[in-house]
Amino acid sequence: MDINKYIDYAVLKPNLSFKEMGKECLVAAINEYYSICVNPCKIGDVASVFSDQQAFDITPKVSCVLNFPLGTSSVESIRKDLTIADKYTDEFDIVLPLFLIADKEWDLLSRWCKDVRERTRKPIKGIIEIGYWYDLKIVKALVEILIDSKWDFIKTCTGFGPRGVELGDIELLKKLCKDDIKIKASAGIKDKKFAEQLINAGADRIGTSSII
Repeated sequence: MDINKYIDYAVLKPNLSFKEMGKECLVAAINEYYSICVNPCKIGDVASVFSDQQAFDITPKVSCVLNFPLGTSSVESIRKDLTIADKYTDEFDIVLPLFLIADKEWDLLSRWCKDVRERTRKPIKGIIEIGYWYDLKIVKALVEILIDSKWDFIKTCTGFGPRGVELGDIELLKKLCKDDIKIKASAGIKDKKFAEQLINAGADRIGTSSII
């Protein structure tokens, strides 16, 4: 199995210099990862590095995280970030407002997701931070809302939540999602064997900061 074509290579440390980000872009390109996933403040750096097309045989796509990692940004802030990043970004990984999920404010969450969808045609991955939710009804509601809002992926974790992805998460999501929305497994994926298990269970994309 060619694992690399599934990988969103997460480069999310807040203290990376331009030079260090350039090295990470090179890692993503050499390994032919599907994308490199970065913070909004680094989108310009990545675009600058990849603008030298002759330096790369294959240029990975660029993913940008928003409302990350706590899911507490204001609607206005997210709208602004979407507008700024959309020019240089191929995909967005967006943390859902976790406080709305905790209160089961499904109507508000649905409107929030549809508002985001209207502001970009790029693929969107909705991060649900699955480790917080032990009630199956909550996970099912999140799947239904993201499908109804026409988001492209449901994503398990940020890497900053209570835990990383588990195999059972993907098995559950596959049963709930069927083929109506894709699944991204992320956080705690450190080796090829685990990545393959997640893909075989139904993951369409793998998010990791490790070179596997």
